[in-house]
Amino acid sequence: MNSVKKNFEQISEKLAAYMNGEDGKKITVVMLNDFGCPCVMQMKIHGVKLTSYAQYSNAFEIVCTPKNKRNKYGLTLHEGKNFAIFADWVNSSFSMPNMFMCFDKGLFYKTVDGVNGEKLGEQSERLYEQEIKEKGKIYKVVEAFGMDGTKIYRTEDELLNAYEKTGEHRASYTRLELQGTPTLRGLCGPMYDGDEDGNAVIRYESSAVNRAFD
Repeated sequence: MNSVKKNFEQISEKLAAYMNGEDGKKITVVMLNDFGCPCVMQMKIHGVKLTSYAQYSNAFEIVCTPKNKRNKYGLTLHEGKNFAIFADWVNSSFSMPNMFMCFDKGLFYKTVDGVNGEKLGEQSERLYEQEIKEKGKIYKVVEAFGMDGTKIYRTEDELLNAYEKTGEHRASYTRLELQGTPTLRGLCGPMYDGDEDGNAVIRYESSAVNRAFD
């Protein structure tokens, strides 16, 4: 989405203005760590540049020194991650519950909104909610490996003419593209499988295909 690129450019400009040529300015980054738990990281920033990362066209490479550390390292933040950047070293008033679902966007939002400080930028699904809801959908069913094992359906009606609907996906911690999409008898999913020509690709897999990726 062009709006994602624009957001990254705006955050980059705000970071540059905040640094104003000064090395080692204090910032705080809120993001989901590799275990899906919101974390608050305080660091000194030495440089930032727009780049790309893996399959993501929009990303930042930030050179920083974590609080109470001496060595610099590179932190990559890309469009596939939820993150927020704040000026100075700040903390969130939100307290994590004892039990939670990993990668729950709601916990990330509560952590970010609990920070009382100047926000230099945020990258998250909620910024593009209306745009995401207006996207069309393409349905991909992978029953076996190989081209013959994959079927593409351009509408939900086409999909439901071929497979039995058992319900609707309503897990709030998953992507907006998946909300309200059908669950199908005998298939795993729905799963988000990227975008194609501005449409969200909704993927389903047979149990055999799904197990192969475990």
